[in-house]
Amino acid sequence: MSSSAHPIAARWPRLIQRLVGDANHSTTKALADLEAAYADPPRAYHNLNHIAECLDLLDQIHADHDPSIELAIWYHDAIYDPFSKSNEQDAADFMRRAATDLGVAADVIESAARLILITANHHQASAPDEQIIADIDLSILASPAPAYDRYARAIREEYEEVDEPTYRLARKAFLSSLLDPPSIFHTPWAHTNNYDQRAKANITQELATLTS
Repeated sequence: MSSSAHPIAARWPRLIQRLVGDANHSTTKALADLEAAYADPPRAYHNLNHIAECLDLLDQIHADHDPSIELAIWYHDAIYDPFSKSNEQDAADFMRRAATDLGVAADVIESAARLILITANHHQASAPDEQIIADIDLSILASPAPAYDRYARAIREEYEEVDEPTYRLARKAFLSSLLDPPSIFHTPWAHTNNYDQRAKANITQELATLTS
């Protein structure tokens, strides 16, 4: 169905089957377009590996999930420019065009768009599906220290055009904003797995490194 070597390619026709009941030529084209989007520009973190990790976590949190959540995960970082303020809106619009061509129902498309947009403001997640995608997108923050360190280095690589003092200032502001709410994560699954404590420990360590 696709020449893609990425393991998550096998999930794509299953999702489309759930959404429209048919996996055909349009399905293959949509996946190719999606893969091309994630490859341009090359990204150290916001790439298909990130999407694969998000999908794996979705299966753990809610195996019988609404397909609109999975659709949103596939597309939520498809448009990514480190210096743009409209990545999430652009990704949602990209998803709308592709899903419309595939014949996905309008209400499902708009639900997926809403979920993509919530990844711009994770703390505003209120509906259960919004909380799921918000927690999944931020799950890297609660990863074991070596994985978190790789993530932090990858983010720095994506901002390689930014000088070190400017990057440190912006990164510290972002990380500090994550610590402002009482809780970073929303779902019972995240709380059961101590995501807040783990994430805050990682963030505090990175802040110390950025300040040194």
